[in-house]
Amino acid sequence: DETTTSMGLSNSGGLAVMSTLIDVNKPVTARPNIRRDVDKGEEWVLFGTGRLFTSADNRSTAEQYFIGVKETGTSTSVDIDDLVDTTDLIVKSDGTVYDSDTGEGSAAALLYSDATSVGTSVENFTELYAAMDTEDGWLHALGSGGGNPAERVFNTSLVLGSSIIFTSYLPSYDLCTVEGDGLLYAYNFRTGTAQYFGPFGESEDGIAYAGVDLGQGAPSAPTAIVRTGNEVTIDGTTNTADLSVVTGSTTGVTTSTGFSSAPGAGGRLSWEILDIPF
Repeated sequence: DETTTSMGLSNSGGLAVMSTLIDVNKPVTARPNIRRDVDKGEEWVLFGTGRLFTSADNRSTAEQYFIGVKETGTSTSVDIDDLVDTTDLIVKSDGTVYDSDTGEGSAAALLYSDATSVGTSVENFTELYAAMDTEDGWLHALGSGGGNPAERVFNTSLVLGSSIIFTSYLPSYDLCTVEGDGLLYAYNFRTGTAQYFGPFGESEDGIAYAGVDLGQGAPSAPTAIVRTGNEVTIDGTTNTADLSVVTGSTTGVTTSTGFSSAPGAGGRLSWEILDIPF
């Protein structure tokens, strides 16, 4: 048997040394993504859990997650119990944040994934963003329960500005239905919640949508394109968003979903012509 050494690979020493960042005890089958926060001096590792390799996987009821964790830069591992659970946090387009269990009108008391208190309550997105300064990261549980197959992630995500965009798959609970449904999400990379500016729109109550249903079929990884104007979508509605997130499906359908970037994001501010000698 060949060893890593005989293959020209190093398993110790050198400049590259492997260590465990976090053990989530769940399958991670898609490449994690990276987002750097220059202002905070942080490197975030973002990934989902889940798999769809066998028929048994298709019926799995095991709860899966999407996770954002700070790179420690050391050999010290992050404990999953120390991640802030953002599953029940609701974000409104005016920046209000509340817990879906306690309802709007009261501050959201942050909890870790093991249900212990963080010791911090937040009322708006700014406070939530700041609360992550001293935390290791966040965990957002995907749909599961009732003995039905659980939602899972098995595609690589897309970083777009402050959004981490990813697709998930929810197998059908009906054994007679071959395909389940695909979903498309956009979380703030640092809070693990919907973006306050609602890139996918908002409800009549002003709740920013964290995601949209892509319809039947297992979705592909997302990609983004710049829109050229008010274009008519496949369902006949007008898409006025400045970007589109495009996904494929096992049903053969390709979907273009309008995505509105953050106010003031991107764009040329000024320019200067440089005289460069050759």
